[in-house]
Amino acid sequence: MNKLFIVLILVFTTQIPSLAEDIKDFEIEEVSIGDSALQFLSKDEIEKKEKHFYYKLRDYYTIIYSNPDFKTYEFLNLNIRNGDTEFIIVSVEGVIKKDFSSCASEKKKIEKELRSQFKNQRFVLGKKSENDGAKYLSSSLYFSNNSAIRVLCTGIIDKSLKEQGYIDSLRVVINSKEFTDFLIREYE
Repeated sequence: MNKLFIVLILVFTTQIPSLAEDIKDFEIEEVSIGDSALQFLSKDEIEKKEKHFYYKLRDYYTIIYSNPDFKTYEFLNLNIRNGDTEFIIVSVEGVIKKDFSSCASEKKKIEKELRSQFKNQRFVLGKKSENDGAKYLSSSLYFSNNSAIRVLCTGIIDKSLKEQGYIDSLRVVINSKEFTDFLIREYE
């Protein structure tokens, strides 16, 4: 567990200095918002992937991207605007399988590091919530342009979701201003 924390901190501390200027410079497994998914996958591979429409507005979809060369995360969720033929990534989410009961302590360590690096940014500590067959514990660091970094623990409680492959996890998410604004509209 300590090795995981050290790896996550190294990922943050080696990427964070450029993030202060532009969140697009921050990377998770060498993937940034603003990149085209075509940099990592062929058009054919992208089109064959299952598109997950998690939002009722269906403006964006998520594809799962995994690579055996990933050093920290087991897979990434890439969010792309529906109909975008350039497949520009508006949100990237690094996912690590992590039991919900042990996730909170890791989440707090990451939050502490983020808060120390970004003292002038708005930090929102979310409350524990439960909906759609899962429980969540999240926090968000908002930048002046409304882009955000989120740290999230997810615990799957619905048996059918577990059977579909959903997992308890620790997630680090980078959202562009565009995607953050979309999420605000989605949940109004």
